[in-house]
Amino acid sequence: MDVCYASNEAYVPYLAVSMFSLLARNLEKEAVTVHVISNGILPESRERLLENGRQAAACAERTKGSPVEPFQIRFYELGDIRSRFRKDLDTGSYDISMLGRFFIGELLPEEISRVLYLDCDTVVQEYIGGIFRIGTKKQVKQEETKEMPEEKAEKSPILYGVPEPTIYPSILKQLGLEGDDAFYINSGVLLIDLEQWRREDVGRKLISFYGRNGGRLFCGDQDAINYVLKGRIGCLPLRYNFFTNYRYFRYKTLTGLCRAYSCCVPDAKSFREAQSRPAVIHYMGAERPWIRGNRNPYRKAYHFWKEQSLYGGQPETRGQEASMGAYHLMNALTWLFPPCRKWISRQFEKKRVLPRLQPLIWE
Repeated sequence: MDVCYASNEAYVPYLAVSMFSLLARNLEKEAVTVHVISNGILPESRERLLENGRQAAACAERTKGSPVEPFQIRFYELGDIRSRFRKDLDTGSYDISMLGRFFIGELLPEEISRVLYLDCDTVVQEYIGGIFRIGTKKQVKQEETKEMPEEKAEKSPILYGVPEPTIYPSILKQLGLEGDDAFYINSGVLLIDLEQWRREDVGRKLISFYGRNGGRLFCGDQDAINYVLKGRIGCLPLRYNFFTNYRYFRYKTLTGLCRAYSCCVPDAKSFREAQSRPAVIHYMGAERPWIRGNRNPYRKAYHFWKEQSLYGGQPETRGQEASMGAYHLMNALTWLFPPCRKWISRQFEKKRVLPRLQPLIWE
């Protein structure tokens, strides 16, 4: 199993927690190689991450009661990413290390054909090896059909992700994703077909597009992925990327915002099952479990893994207690009165999103 992260030095504690959960839950059944695309991770932090991995393996061994599969952690230093873009590049509120996934095809070894990309703000709750089988039957069928025209073969998904129905309508309009069947995915969990990625030079296309539009993309690399790979993205089951703030949404509300959402979760029962037993929890949104005063409904899962990792003593971020209270109130209103959340989102979109958006430049 090949899993990739991208991180800078500041996010190492969260990377360590996510990586610990990944190894502890998966080494019982399968060997794991973790690929870390680094933007300035210090040597001492790399050593600590390796020791954190060994501790996770020991945890898995205690759970299994016998030796577990081996693991590796490999680091790939990006160097000066900004030198690859224009000087006035504006990444908005995001650190430039988010662009690390653009370079996944050129940095990871050629023999890797499929890789699972995870954001650092995730935890893995169970064995996830099954995710690598998604889309493979279709892929094998296409490979066996040697006479298939090239233009049809190219329509197979290059990556798979989970749709994000609550993305702002102005962003969908900017990216040309307004049709009934169109959808916008969250890039925090991506199953990537690296063979197709490399063959179609996706990395270069993303770098080129982002470089030309860096100051015009509200969600940065995520917007670029959705635009450049439009029509080439498949759906992952919701349980592989459950956004914690969606705990407050109703299934009907989400499918009303995005018809294609049912491709990753077919009915309300499946939605409730993903809520109660997510395979990968994604702490998306402002209510992060490491911020003091948060009321994230999945915070116990994060702290369970944090306390076992080498970063168990990492202090909570302080000074945002009031905003955490306000954010939780908004989430509670989302469940009680969904139109209220919609109104709040529209106000935010007007004040923060629309001023940043401009017509896109491709070539």
